Amino acid sequence: MPSLMLLWGGEGIMYETGGALGKGERIFIIIRFTSKARPYFLPTSEDDKTADIQKVKLADEDLVEITGIKPGIDERSVTAELTTEYKNVTPFSVLTPINFKARPVHKAYFTLYDDGWRLEKKR
Repeated sequence: MPSLMLLWGGEGIMYETGGALGKGERIFIIIRFTSKARPYFLPTSEDDKTADIQKVKLADEDLVEITGIKPGIDERSVTAELTTEYKNVTPFSVLTPINFKARPVHKAYFTLYDDGWRLEKKR
């Protein structure tokens, strides 16, 4: 079974991958954290602890601007388009294909109720 081990700049992450790249075969990644990784740890649920899962911070995503607000299907709903950017990118960002230099555009949906506008869950 092929294996690869990388020590990422000594910044608290070491990972190894193994497995075949054949169709239908599973690939696995084992990450061993060094003490320098601890500042990036996120809270871990009991279920995650049982499964030996540790979530880590990748970056902060901050609102840059609201680029537009469009009427919804009726006068009591609107869709807002907003642009964000990533800041405080951590060493763990190399483990994901996310382009942390991009400025993503998102949509947020609002509905007007008697007590004001409320953000709705994704549609």
